[in-house]
Amino acid sequence: MLSFKEFQGYVMDHIREYLPEEYANAEVSVRTVQKLNGVTLQGLEIWTPEMKQGTGVTPTIYLNGIYENYENGVDLEVIMEHIGNLERQSMDLPEDVAEIKEMYKDVNYVKDRLIVSLISAERNVDFLKEIVRRIYAAMVRTEYLVYEMFPEIRPTLPQQIHFIHSEDLLQKYPTFTPKW
Repeated sequence: MLSFKEFQGYVMDHIREYLPEEYANAEVSVRTVQKLNGVTLQGLEIWTPEMKQGTGVTPTIYLNGIYENYENGVDLEVIMEHIGNLERQSMDLPEDVAEIKEMYKDVNYVKDRLIVSLISAERNVDFLKEIVRRIYAAMVRTEYLVYEMFPEIRPTLPQQIHFIHSEDLLQKYPTFTPKW
């Protein structure tokens, strides 16, 4: 049985065998994708030269769940055919990126392609705080870059952002109204 890393390598090395001839010179890679819910997945991307010059769009085929099927005994040949089918299905998508965006606004098109994942409220708050921290860190870096280019504009943002709950503010400043 292949390890997950070996599985990824095998898929990258052999996927072209399961695709049409126009994929013979395709660039195949696996990249780490951080999903919004904090889950990290390994995504297979296959780019033909025409795709890069045309729409600039290719599907990301997440290998984590596919690997689980392999671990559960699904034959590697079946797995590779499945991945090839997923990629071929993407060939039927419209060339126009705007049209693709419209397709994903169509509930009937996306309803069978959605996976809903619920996480705890506490994890959600922690996740959202981390997103805010990242955005704020980018703002601080930008402010510093502006300062490097224009020294007369001095940075004023604190290095770290702090969070406070509205209830804590109400306790600390009971005489202030929300419209203050």
